[in-house]
Amino acid sequence: MSIPRNLSILADNVNSSGVLGVSGGGTGLATTPANGALDIGNGTGFTRTTLTGGTGISVTNGSGSITIASSSGSTPIATDIAFTDYTLTLPSAISASVTQFPNMTPIALDATKELMLIYGASSLQAVVWDSSSSTFGTTVLVRSGTFTNMVSVAAVLLSSTSVLVSSLPQGTALETVVLSISGSSITVNTAVATTLGATSNLILANTRFVTCGTSYILNYYDFTTSQPRFRAITVSGTTPTLGSELVYAGGTAYHTTYALSSSVFLSLSVSNTFVYAYPVSVSGTTLTGGTAASTAATSNTALVSGLLSTNNVAISYFSTSTTNCSCAVVSVAANVASISVAATTLTANSAAPGLGMQIFSNQAFILAGRGATSQLSVLTDTAGVATVGTPVTPVSVSLGGYLSTGKVLLTSSLGAYQQYGISAGAPVLEKTFQGVYIAASDIAGLSTYYTSPLSGPPNQLSFNTTTTNLRLSSGKFCQISTGGNGFTLTFDGTSIAKWQQAAWTVSQSSGAYPDALSTATGWGIAPPLSTTATSLVLRKIVLS
Repeated sequence: MSIPRNLSILADNVNSSGVLGVSGGGTGLATTPANGALDIGNGTGFTRTTLTGGTGISVTNGSGSITIASSSGSTPIATDIAFTDYTLTLPSAISASVTQFPNMTPIALDATKELMLIYGASSLQAVVWDSSSSTFGTTVLVRSGTFTNMVSVAAVLLSSTSVLVSSLPQGTALETVVLSISGSSITVNTAVATTLGATSNLILANTRFVTCGTSYILNYYDFTTSQPRFRAITVSGTTPTLGSELVYAGGTAYHTTYALSSSVFLSLSVSNTFVYAYPVSVSGTTLTGGTAASTAATSNTALVSGLLSTNNVAISYFSTSTTNCSCAVVSVAANVASISVAATTLTANSAAPGLGMQIFSNQAFILAGRGATSQLSVLTDTAGVATVGTPVTPVSVSLGGYLSTGKVLLTSSLGAYQQYGISAGAPVLEKTFQGVYIAASDIAGLSTYYTSPLSGPPNQLSFNTTTTNLRLSSGKFCQISTGGNGFTLTFDGTSIAKWQQAAWTVSQSSGAYPDALSTATGWGIAPPLSTTATSLVLRKIVLS
């Protein structure tokens, strides 16, 4: 039987590897195409490759899809950020030394009013800011004393007209007072003085006060032994009552605390050899320690944590001298703590605990450091059991912002900006944006200190050490750094704006980002600065 001519021609053009040649209508290629790959003629055959973006153009290659969009790399400075300077009159100088910068702790009273606590080497003072009229009230003296430590003050909102404040210059003289607010006026009520048994400091994490029902848990530590200490405080009218001190000998100074219910909180801390989880039950001013759990760690370990929707806590921990990052879920039942460590570990090129976690429901993005080989993955909590998806090594190396739809935005000063989502419990790259070169003179300097958004303090502090961001649920964020590389980005491919520097720090025992805001507002101390004067220039910054 004769072979049909078309089949004979086809057979003549198939090589010994079974590949159909170009002259026979084939590609001449035997490789399996990657996502988004195309066969492009090269003069003699085909080259199988993906498209690459050019100036202002981003390309996203998917499974059976190619998305081409403007990355807006050359967009002029946007108009979504502004600042205004205000002169605040003080009852007395914050400090007797011009070199001692004051600290700032803000508490949102309602949608328009904010209580600002300002303190330094001579005093702790308070004032109300009213955004509806853009005015300050009268500044009042809360306490005289030496408040050079940035964490010497803790504050918690009782109501829109009442704030509980505890202050502790390093030592034993703890003082607790209720501030009553009427309009923009502040009444400093009678303070309760408590002499501690040992020289102590309030903790570095911004969970210095944690609310459990109608009890407010003050977190501090013994300066000599570094042991965590806790006191429950209740308030009747304008009078605070402090309970007895509870000491946890197994933990360390670098601890952070989460309220798991109206009657239970969980303290997490880390040492050179262990990560500790200590549950405590609360009844009024009485604290009862539960059964702690621990898991092995290595030297100089950093710990990052965040509260999941399951009411468990996600943690990641890694040594600053090794390359392994472990991820786990901490749960508490009947005042007994358990730690489930995921089998998959991540590679951490360098430790960057303040940039390492973003919570979405029962999952958390974990970025293990911020070096070129650091890995990004997703931790999932399933009934207290921790699993980690297949990690990726991103081009960008800092968590900069997030979208409420479960996506994170990674940044770098000069490189690409990336958007990652979650698929099958693992991170997946969805979009890439062009890098931006930053000019330090875009907006006048914000000086050294920068405080939290109006919605209340996140787990971060106003001190000149590292970087963090104001961020909006729409995906827009303002990156702030100590090196003059601050700027704002809108991650919808339409706008890129620049901004000048400011500064934050994140305690090694806390790294969860604050909640999304419709408007992000921050305060800075504008130069020139003179803390010996009875006036202070404050700079209000708004990202809209």
